[in-house]
Amino acid sequence: MRTSIVVVAYGPRRVTRAALRRASSLAGGGDVLAVAGLPPGLAAVRGAAGGRIRAVDGCGSAALQEALEHLPDGPVLLTHDDVLVTRSALDRMEQALDREGGIVLPYSNDVGMDHFVGPLPEVRRAAGAVEERARRVAGAPPEARTVRPSCLLAPRDDLLGLVPSHIVDPRMKLEIVELPVRIAPGAVVAHDSTCTRRLVEPPADPSPPLLVAAMIVRDEEDMLPGCLRSLAGLVDEVVVCDTGSADATVEVARRLGATVIHRAWREDFGWARSEAVAAASHATWVLTVDADDRVVCPDPREVRRMLATYADEYEAFSVVVENRAGSPEGPVGSAFDSPRIFRGGRFEYVGAVHEILVSRGAREKPFAPRMEALHIVHLGYQPEVLLGRGKAHRNLTMAREQFARDPSPKHAIDYARSIKLAGGDRRESYKLMRGILEALPETERAASAYVHTLVSEDLLVLDEPEAALQHARTALELVPADDLAARAFAAAALRLGRPAEVVAMEEGRASAPSVRPVFRSDVARAGAMSLLAAAYASLGRLETAREVAREALATSAEGFDAWEALVASHARLPEDRALEELVALALQDPQGGVFPALAETVRPAFTARFCLAYLERGGEHPEAVRTGLAAAMVAGLPDVFAGISRSSELLDPEVVERIAARAEARGRPDLADLLRRARARVPAGEG
Repeated sequence: MRTSIVVVAYGPRRVTRAALRRASSLAGGGDVLAVAGLPPGLAAVRGAAGGRIRAVDGCGSAALQEALEHLPDGPVLLTHDDVLVTRSALDRMEQALDREGGIVLPYSNDVGMDHFVGPLPEVRRAAGAVEERARRVAGAPPEARTVRPSCLLAPRDDLLGLVPSHIVDPRMKLEIVELPVRIAPGAVVAHDSTCTRRLVEPPADPSPPLLVAAMIVRDEEDMLPGCLRSLAGLVDEVVVCDTGSADATVEVARRLGATVIHRAWREDFGWARSEAVAAASHATWVLTVDADDRVVCPDPREVRRMLATYADEYEAFSVVVENRAGSPEGPVGSAFDSPRIFRGGRFEYVGAVHEILVSRGAREKPFAPRMEALHIVHLGYQPEVLLGRGKAHRNLTMAREQFARDPSPKHAIDYARSIKLAGGDRRESYKLMRGILEALPETERAASAYVHTLVSEDLLVLDEPEAALQHARTALELVPADDLAARAFAAAALRLGRPAEVVAMEEGRASAPSVRPVFRSDVARAGAMSLLAAAYASLGRLETAREVAREALATSAEGFDAWEALVASHARLPEDRALEELVALALQDPQGGVFPALAETVRPAFTARFCLAYLERGGEHPEAVRTGLAAAMVAGLPDVFAGISRSSELLDPEVVERIAARAEARGRPDLADLLRRARARVPAGEG
């Protein structure tokens, strides 16, 4: 059966016309259709019809749907206009389709994809390089899990099934787990990727406004300025819905150019946020933020061009929200995709706490691909914010009441998360999670894995590691890329004394296809890697343990949880070597986690010498001084005590005096005097 060809056009006209000439040559007597992928391609398609080429009216997914529906049954090659498909590449794709069916794609120069073949020249001079590269990849291809749909061959009905995934979007990246997608051996195409740069330029002063930010606030005079400044150059207006501030929040918002509306607080975040969104409904797009958010957008103009281009293709975009620990530059405690950008006047929020975005009327969640050009840093889950302002207990009360009114799986998860954040009874959160596991559909792999992980974490707190291990295992079978599940699995296995299972788990999931987990986390990733290091250490593979530990510390020192195992295993080495290897690792850890592990695991003499070596090599953690002085005193090592005393400026004077008093109480006034003299030499203003 003859292959039909659909050329998805983005322009400019010369690029599209060249692609249609190539398609006509490839098609023989088959159909060739030209479809504008996005608005910039409309001009290129207009007037393209002639001979065997038909132009489809409209653009985007709707136009592609219409084009495919008018084609006969049989194979269809879908290709962007900036892709060079040679006769031999199409032949090899057709052969792969005949052999195995499904959806076939060629190797290409699309960076970061499983079908990436390396750099290639631009399309107009790539023919020779494509054929040369094809000879190198004639063998068995890798599995296709992450692909760019810039060139696909499939039965017409299979392509129709992909249209709702917005494959006309040149930035679209498909993460394949269950679809029958395969790479054709020896088939190589060149892709210029000019399609991704073809964007609409919005007017300088658009009417209606292109993008309006909407937020709800209460007593946010400290946090609000940083949020509003982060929006500069990105949004046309800001709407602030104040729910009863007693501080200078309203004055700050107005001074920084925001429009302020007032609403009485109803103990319902969904209602309040909907009020803010309604006040911004005149905009083409709305961006929702909180006062403790910081929008990170390196190129606001690029985002605005994308919003102008995609206004008829998408109704919403997700952005990555990073909960960062300590500061906006701190490690990512967790990260998730949230639909924060959406079409004005079409959506509202529901849920008293942990509210969700739904369409008005139908109340359906939007399809929201990720907007890669910006992300949001959220500072509201920092401990000082949660505790100092009572947010954790406020959210717990609201989540409990919401669950009492409507015990849905979503509200159960919200309630369980609030229990954990508030330090509540983990038996209660465990009961909630167990109750919804059976209610989740099998198709919700990421959500099911997340719930199994929550159950596993509860069971670890409740000291039931065997059950925790089983739930974490199930989570990883569903979503191998889930680092939170991997961390829970490793913690349970190590508690059960089964380090080999940790190694096998990590080796298995490294090569397994996976959907995207609900949450991503540098801290969890580092935690999982550090527990893998602990497993290698327990198995006597110390060099590998150190290598993995270094990678974990580079990812996030805050998540590192392997010091006890590393110290215990290295303590069996000759002391000089043990000190050398452990000090090198400790210098990478600003958290100073090694010092409590030393105090719990090894002899005071080793601890004292370790602390001295650490300080002599430039380490500056105060615990090295406090722990080292105490250990040297107990071990009776005055020379080591004296060496550590030279770094006493790292300690507060009160701490130094307590250690000196302790030395006197142990009958060592000489050490107390030595420490006080060392401290007295610290210049004023230091320490």
